[in-house]
Amino acid sequence: MMLVILQNLISNAIKYSFPNSTITIESQVDEVGIRLSIIDFGVGLTEEELNNVFNENRNINRIGTKKEKGTGLGLLLSYKLAQKLGCELKVKSHTSLTKFTLVIPNLNLN
Repeated sequence: MMLVILQNLISNAIKYSFPNSTITIESQVDEVGIRLSIIDFGVGLTEEELNNVFNENRNINRIGTKKEKGTGLGLLLSYKLAQKLGCELKVKSHTSLTKFTLVIPNLNLN
């Protein structure tokens, strides 16, 4: 499930980035757990898209930078899988930058 989430996030970063732009993958460990972020410098999300990106009752059809079709189903699936794993999937976006962060909680089982 984790692999599907990461594949979807990276695939979307590629799809919505401009040619020759950068995609960054960052990780951070803190008291909450592991934060894994995929950041692209592409088309970004509109405010409406941002507000509805994980809403299963919405209909987002988006064209990638090379005319690829996008429905948002991969993001919705990733969100649901993250919940199933006890993780959180967050998104921040504005013009030319989108950042999806997967928060994997620290499960201190000692």
